[in-house]
Amino acid sequence: PKGGISALSYATTLNHLPIGVLGITMATSIFPSLAEYSANNDKKNLIQLYSRGVRFVLTITIPIAVILFFFANGIITLLFQRGAFNQQATLLTSSALKMLTIGLAAFVVHAILIKIFYAINNIVPLLISTCLALLLKIFLSIWLVKIFMLTGLALSTSLAGIFNVTLLSFLLRKRLGSIDGKRIIFTLIKVFIISIISFGLGRLAINYMGGLVLIFRISFAIGLGSIIFVSLVFIFKVEEFIFLTKKIAKTIL
Repeated sequence: PKGGISALSYATTLNHLPIGVLGITMATSIFPSLAEYSANNDKKNLIQLYSRGVRFVLTITIPIAVILFFFANGIITLLFQRGAFNQQATLLTSSALKMLTIGLAAFVVHAILIKIFYAINNIVPLLISTCLALLLKIFLSIWLVKIFMLTGLALSTSLAGIFNVTLLSFLLRKRLGSIDGKRIIFTLIKVFIISIISFGLGRLAINYMGGLVLIFRISFAIGLGSIIFVSLVFIFKVEEFIFLTKKIAKTIL
């Protein structure tokens, strides 16, 4: 539709913020240690560091993705809806953003996967996986755009990203023997369920705040969801988030 390319561009920009802030930052910070463990053939510490890094970014990225999905329309309205950027543009952009958030965690993890493959000096799988993901992206784009238009194009990006990370994880496990996969998947599922419950309740709360200005409704809903999220994280003992919280508290105090 008219304005679709611009809408996709705005949605992609928002979706890329967590990738740059979390994925690339984490990958860059742990790369020297990954390279050192690889050079010393210390697989145990290599796997542990990779697993810890992935679990940490998943713990932060998944709730961000859920927030962007549940509050996409309100966030886009607050950030961009003015002048020529009308309500129709907001709807287009928010629909694209929702589809992109489906693959957000995968793209963040991908940044770490790239670094560990470079650390173990095995970049051929990166080339193979990227080429296959690109072919899948082209196929899905042609197919899904015919059905869902703009959202189909955004969804194809997410699905190709998830495929890429899944394939790379399989190839890495084949190379190292283990990547602590069960622990990573358990953390992913646990944080995802907690995020859905927490910010789903926050999203429902908006229905009872019709008289407030949008920015206050969005802020209150996300704030309420965050409080519930942190509470559930401690109740169900998500160790990565608890560790981060203690680090921040120690730094402040």
